[in-house]
Amino acid sequence: MPLFDPSLGEVVYEPEKGEAGYWVGAPSVWVEGKGIYLSTRHRRPLDQDRGWKSAISYSEDGINFEEIWSVQANTLNTESIERSALVRDPGGVWRLYISYVDLNRRWRIDLLEAEDVMALDPDKRIKIMDAESTLSEGVKDPYVMFISGMTYMFVAYAPIDTVVPGSTYDDLHGTGNVFTTGLVQHPSGLWISADGRNFTFKRDITVPGYGWDRNVARLSCVVPNGVGFTIFYDGRLTSGDVYEDKTGMCSTLDFVNVIKHSDEGAILEGPYGSGCLRYIDCVRFEDDLLYYYEVSRVDAAHELRVAKVPLTTSG
Repeated sequence: MPLFDPSLGEVVYEPEKGEAGYWVGAPSVWVEGKGIYLSTRHRRPLDQDRGWKSAISYSEDGINFEEIWSVQANTLNTESIERSALVRDPGGVWRLYISYVDLNRRWRIDLLEAEDVMALDPDKRIKIMDAESTLSEGVKDPYVMFISGMTYMFVAYAPIDTVVPGSTYDDLHGTGNVFTTGLVQHPSGLWISADGRNFTFKRDITVPGYGWDRNVARLSCVVPNGVGFTIFYDGRLTSGDVYEDKTGMCSTLDFVNVIKHSDEGAILEGPYGSGCLRYIDCVRFEDDLLYYYEVSRVDAAHELRVAKVPLTTSG
């Protein structure tokens, strides 16, 4: 699986301000014909609206995008939106699986769908999964793909049975983000559905390790590699590195046996600031692999970049 040099990526979107807490990233990318659709999350500091907007943009070259749709947090009656998964199902319907904080301050995932991307209607969203239905303290950051007519959804979640004993509701949810507390493990599991709405849990796919990723192993994307699948995930200690994840890698043939290749350390780090490099999504576009990733800057903000890796060589 060819990787990339994070310092050579081109900037797709910059944050609103060059200050800590301002991010643009968490990409979800879908290639359709000769164009690319890109879902992004836009974020401000914790005391200034947090994840205030989810947007979809379109590009014909994979670098220069124009925003064509968006929804703000107040429309969803939430204090924060996180990563969404944008796909077009085999029947041609566009689906946006969006994660956000519910009124109980736990993360959940809803579905918006329409025949046209710009017709996605937040008022018609339906619940896909939440803390109660998954026996967890919250679910977020879905990654979706289609295999043999089935919808595979990889979801970061907080299993109840991994909560540190004695933790109270305020300890876990007082900030509205249980995943930054360090009081619960943060693996990613696989749910499968025949209709894209009703999902059944299968197993954990990426799980925290014993070193640099001992609290978080949040799946970023899954890339077919000709033999099986390469899996990228975000890892952190959740001790001095909250929000500043780095990237690890696994591989699998069948989503049953998963081999981790980053036990000793991250395989990709940002070149600036905290070294954060997270939320990779990777697609094939013409003769290239395009890696989209959120990366930290010298000013402590996060921007969205794309790195192009050619799949063919001349001569």
